[in-house]
Amino acid sequence: MSFQCKRCDKEMMTVFYEGVAIQLCMSCKGIYLSKKKLEIIKDSREIDIPEDTPIPRNGPEVRRHCPKCDISMKKIKHGNIRTTMIDFCEDCSGLWLDKGELASIQFSYEIAEKNQFRNQLRRA
Repeated sequence: MSFQCKRCDKEMMTVFYEGVAIQLCMSCKGIYLSKKKLEIIKDSREIDIPEDTPIPRNGPEVRRHCPKCDISMKKIKHGNIRTTMIDFCEDCSGLWLDKGELASIQFSYEIAEKNQFRNQLRRA
């Protein structure tokens, strides 16, 4: 199944990130993936995310349409340490991530994991 980027109106390509197939727009670098795939990426450590990974820019939030369903996606906050606004499709549970948001989300997971490990060591 091919997906069309609803931001640039270009065909999205299937690429692999942390061994997981995701849809990437080569023009705007937007990413479409399922919640399940994001969870797999969360648990993977194939790619080293640099500590200086910038937090995605907070600009005006634009309503996106789902590349799979073509319905308006809902804005949701993702993460506790580095909160990122992402787009969520209530119909198919797909996620749209703007450029840089996937790396920021993964870095946030890794920070949380390191903090949890440090807290366990302190309690021991």
